[in-house]
Amino acid sequence: MHTPIDAGRRLFQRAVIWQLIGGLLLALVFLYWGGKAALAAAYGVWAMAAGTYWAGRRAYTAAAPDANAALMHLIGGLIMKWLLMLGLLAVAFLVWHLPGLPLVAGILFGEVVFLFAHIKHKG
Repeated sequence: MHTPIDAGRRLFQRAVIWQLIGGLLLALVFLYWGGKAALAAAYGVWAMAAGTYWAGRRAYTAAAPDANAALMHLIGGLIMKWLLMLGLLAVAFLVWHLPGLPLVAGILFGEVVFLFAHIKHKG
């Protein structure tokens, strides 16, 4: 039996897998500009994947909540995702001194991959 919660879990799992693969591919593209740029791009996408995983775990709990609780879980997951992203960006800039442009490109690419992962294939 398929429930909306199971469908949501599968959707977030698919999005995280696509983001991890996309991070590897983007790192290969940025390898042209050097290892640090490739690392920054991969870090941006993979940080987005970590946030997506965390938001999915928060939003889709084991129990079927009522509508208000489900909305609060989704909003809470999204807030937690962006707080994690801000923390990981701070580490990338302040501790590892990664270049900003590849890092931001990685984050944007991770968000685009997240959106494309939601497209259902028909046929």
